[in-house]
Amino acid sequence: MKNYDIFFQFEYKYIFLIFIVVFISGCLDKLPSYGCSRYGCTSTGGGSYTVFVLPTKNLTNKTIRFEITLESKDSEDYGTCSVFKKCKNMNYSFFVEKDYEIISGLQEGHYKLKSIDYFIDSSDIPAGNLILSEEFKLFRKNLIISNTSFIYDGKLKTSITNPKIREKIISKLNVLVNRKLWTLVNRHNNLDQLNKSNEVGKVDEQTTKLAVIEPRNECIIVPTSTLGIVSDTRKQILQNTLEGKLKKYFKIISQERFEKAQEKAFEELDYEECTEDRCIMLIQEILQVENAFHLQVIEEDSNTQLSLSWRTLDDKKRENDFCEECKTKDLNRKINELVEKLVVSSL
Repeated sequence: MKNYDIFFQFEYKYIFLIFIVVFISGCLDKLPSYGCSRYGCTSTGGGSYTVFVLPTKNLTNKTIRFEITLESKDSEDYGTCSVFKKCKNMNYSFFVEKDYEIISGLQEGHYKLKSIDYFIDSSDIPAGNLILSEEFKLFRKNLIISNTSFIYDGKLKTSITNPKIREKIISKLNVLVNRKLWTLVNRHNNLDQLNKSNEVGKVDEQTTKLAVIEPRNECIIVPTSTLGIVSDTRKQILQNTLEGKLKKYFKIISQERFEKAQEKAFEELDYEECTEDRCIMLIQEILQVENAFHLQVIEEDSNTQLSLSWRTLDDKKRENDFCEECKTKDLNRKINELVEKLVVSSL
């Protein structure tokens, strides 16, 4: 019986040791494995064809979440999607917990870091926004570190990823599981090197230009106007979509403040004087807000025209789009496209 007990005690210890090793291995930070399933790269698949690393730093005790928007320069889809697909607005959100964030799932292609929102603690409302313009190309098995570092010290800031920061991140990446599967490409902003996917070059000086919108400019969104038969439900959905898109770039004046200014404008102007443009300009003056947006929806039979105008104190711009037999979700996508054409290209 004693030998029997000794045998099982040894076996239990051996099994326990295996469990501990497996558990620790599972907890180790790691790079994704190379390759994706036949269904493509997904958030649960664990694999990727590329790795893109963002240098980050949170110098406060607050919980900070970054939401990055990338643009695929190879796609004509102006909608919004995850980083596992390709479109003009590819969103990736993460909490800033380390010196870097590993973004996996990006396909081969030409990309642009478009913008970054940051959120404080559990808030769903962005505390600020930066517009970015760093471009890079990814090829299979590439591991690339962004030329732009993102630091939060009570305010979101960016800086060039200098050689010391880069080397520190590389040393941390080198000990991760799956590191040998990936080819580190330091030089990634030379867009003429399309066919040299595995070339390791020198660290370039940062060529990224940053248009900072912090704090974000305020804007008015005039209630959506319609011509033809447009249901109140569709009208409200399109208004919500426009607000959701514009809040990435502007701080939107509340409906209550807008309505009070509108009442004051009606008091100051006679009925005949209160044309759409004059009223909007007067409301802007009352609120001391430079930017005003107005969406007009025109429907006839099964055809819909969307017209989005952007008025500043000095200028007025307009973008139109036409759609045949479009559902509301199609119009939502077109509103995103109109904002992209009208606003983002001007920033």
